[in-house]
Amino acid sequence: MHPLRFDLHNELHARPSIYFNEPAHVFHLTLVESDGVLGSIIKRLDPQSASQPQGVLKLDGHSAKWERHTEFLSLTLVVPKSAEDASWPEIPDALRSIVKGNESLIVEASVILVESESSWSGCPNSYGFKDASGSEVGAGDAVVWSDFRLTPDGINRILFINRALNAYRLGRMIRRLLEIETYRTMAALALPVAKDVTSSLTSFERELTRLSDQNAKGSGANTKATLDDISRLSAQIVRSAARTRQRFSATEAYAQIVFERIGELREKHVPGCQRLGVFIERRFRPTVRYCYATHQRLERLNDSVANLSDLLQARVQVERRDP
Repeated sequence: MHPLRFDLHNELHARPSIYFNEPAHVFHLTLVESDGVLGSIIKRLDPQSASQPQGVLKLDGHSAKWERHTEFLSLTLVVPKSAEDASWPEIPDALRSIVKGNESLIVEASVILVESESSWSGCPNSYGFKDASGSEVGAGDAVVWSDFRLTPDGINRILFINRALNAYRLGRMIRRLLEIETYRTMAALALPVAKDVTSSLTSFERELTRLSDQNAKGSGANTKATLDDISRLSAQIVRSAARTRQRFSATEAYAQIVFERIGELREKHVPGCQRLGVFIERRFRPTVRYCYATHQRLERLNDSVANLSDLLQARVQVERRDP
């Protein structure tokens, strides 16, 4: 057998869901990497599985799971709900203690209230939502509601009404919803980067135009100065591209996962409200497109400067050969 036979095959079983029955609260936190902090959190939380990409364990007697990704860590805790529990409780102390001191790294936080169809109030507005979006999911076996408005603590609330999902399908469906929120937020990290780069691109393009005009009507007398200016501009663009390429590439990959997970929900329209997938896509796609367009603009600018440099150097070679 190949030495990686078991590792490669077992990727089929990587990152399993937590299986449970309603009623329950599902708490979910996503933390971004910062100087190796995420590894330290995992070692405190689950030292026996710290070298693995994920781990399932008991936290304060409840099912919990962590997943380590390249640049973020997700933590999920499922707590059964009693009749006396509030609809939207605070994040449990057991989960807060894990991230204590690293709250500034929490980029996404959600709580999903999972109720049965027979026990919920029948109206999403009674759960504190304002203009909630809703969808039947899983071919009508559940209904999901959210207004995507954060609480003062930065928590996104989602109401999940289970009609006919067993524990396995319920766990997988909840996982999809959490992945949509996680990857949507991670993809949006490129937005401030794109806005910052855009201001520089305008300056770069203006300088490229000036140098192109100068090259078109220039003579050998100013060739050296023009080449120096092109080199400086090229260095600035290459530096900007190097700093942003990974972020923009990650956004493209994350966005693809978001759209795939929305499709996997198999949504159906709930009369009188907008589907969750439509709500997310209409507001998320412009962010993705803007980041992609900025990335492409930067790459094209880099190519244009390289072409101008090649043209100028070719002209220099011709002038050297001609007496």
